[in-house]
Amino acid sequence: MHQKHKLLLAAVSCPGHTNFSPPLGLLYLAAYMRDRFPLEIVVIDQYLEEITAEQLLKKIVDFEPDIVGLSYATNGAHLVPDLTKSLRAALPDVFIAVGGPHITAAGEEALVGTSVDVGVRGEGELMFEKVLQAHFEGESMANIPGLIWRNSEDEVIVNVGSMPLIEDIDTLPLPAWDLLDIKRYWTRPSMVQVPGRKYFSLYSSRGCPYNCFYCHKTFGRTYRTHSPERVVEEIRYFKKQYQYDEIEFRDDCFNVNKQRMLDYSEILLKEVGPVRTAYFMGLRLDTLDDEVIEALTQAGMYFVGIPLESGVPRIQKLMGKEIQIPRFMSIMESFVKRHIFTNGHMMFGFPSETLEEMEESFCVAKDSLLHVAAFFVVTPFPNTQLYQYVKETMPEKLSHVSYDTTDLFDTSNNISGVPTKDFAAFYRKLPARFYLKPGRLARIFRDYPKRAHLLINGYSFAKGALSKTKERKTKK
Repeated sequence: MHQKHKLLLAAVSCPGHTNFSPPLGLLYLAAYMRDRFPLEIVVIDQYLEEITAEQLLKKIVDFEPDIVGLSYATNGAHLVPDLTKSLRAALPDVFIAVGGPHITAAGEEALVGTSVDVGVRGEGELMFEKVLQAHFEGESMANIPGLIWRNSEDEVIVNVGSMPLIEDIDTLPLPAWDLLDIKRYWTRPSMVQVPGRKYFSLYSSRGCPYNCFYCHKTFGRTYRTHSPERVVEEIRYFKKQYQYDEIEFRDDCFNVNKQRMLDYSEILLKEVGPVRTAYFMGLRLDTLDDEVIEALTQAGMYFVGIPLESGVPRIQKLMGKEIQIPRFMSIMESFVKRHIFTNGHMMFGFPSETLEEMEESFCVAKDSLLHVAAFFVVTPFPNTQLYQYVKETMPEKLSHVSYDTTDLFDTSNNISGVPTKDFAAFYRKLPARFYLKPGRLARIFRDYPKRAHLLINGYSFAKGALSKTKERKTKK
């Protein structure tokens, strides 16, 4: 293949979300593909551009690609049928591929009603490489294990088997950050809700060995890691390129291997020095100890997401997370004593969860030393164990679950055993009860990473915190 092809990769997102992070999956994919094929590649992040689906379509068409790859989560899936049909009408010969969490979860159903040629499930690099090779050489897609594709009779086919995972992820090229303007992300809200961050996002691992039943597991359960040396190399290289001030890890689980964390911290301090670091979700607290916490703190850790999800042992067992709650809370207190800002994550509305259990769970968070917390409504995403559980035991509950915006604060998505009216009444009071707990606001002020901003915008912060979980109109 000598002809240079034009590949456009786009992260499709649902309007209305306020917190997001860069599309690292597309940047890894772009870097991998341009190492293997003569490609002119453009990456578009719909959320960063703040554009509608129609405006995204225009940008794609203006580039005149011969290959388009769309990545999206379930909340953006409703945009894809019209987008791909319009794209096909404008560029009849374009080859359209989709990937990301939704296609991995929904399978062949994700292609129904679309003009998509292929769906790439799970880890994308190896499968998409095979897809492009077959496309460029005019070969059938039938021999690519696990691929979802549309044949000449417009039938959707699911190939048997699955592509192997990349065992040594150190062999992957560094993500193609040159295809996006990283500095534009510094002006937008991110999942780490600290304003004015000049940050860099990265994965240090893929996969998660745990079995939480609400999770998509896009990268599978096989846990694979970059070496500490590779992680530090990436931090150092991009720091030189972009002069960022801090990093955020996007791993599903950063701390499976204790020695790896200790080695990473030691190498970072030796070769780069401490770098302010946020762990939004990737630390499982009940497996940490003081040695690791101190090492990560010395390396620059200042913000930690605390995904407890439930403070009730029965619910922990039900959802497959099975956190040791007393140890988990003890480790969280170790963070707070080091003035590391903690952001708790709690979920309410699990199947069979009672109002008494919700109250018990909430009190674990309320009475803790957590600085802030988000209270989410349990949502059964397609092809998760949770979804299958609800489908088998209470299928009527799925009829009112909406994925078009995937509002994780919407009590209308209630799948618990508590009547939705009672659930909503309990739920809307949680923020005020949490933040008005004596000592919490003082602790926030003491440890908030940008105290000057908190002083200037204290009213907005308090208003946002107290209204974060708001009552939604119950769907009929």
